Amino acid sequence: MPFVPERSEDASRAEIFMMQPKAEKGARELSVIQKARDLILWYVPILNRLPRDHRFMLGDRLVSDLYKFHEGLVLI
Repeated sequence: MPFVPERSEDASRAEIFMMQPKAEKGARELSVIQKARDLILWYVPILNRLPRDHRFMLGDRLVSDLYKFHEGLVLI
């Protein structure tokens, strides 16, 4: 049974997240990291199909930002 804290009108989603047990937080954090990785695996081949001019300007920037985003999630 998942832990469900009593929610007051002033409680934010972040506060609710902070009140959850560590085991549930860890599973949610790993889920976010996995979904970010899946996004990269799905999006990079699409960006590689862009025309050459766009692939080297826009594509490289988007790919590097996706990897920075994923890295940031892992380092947190």
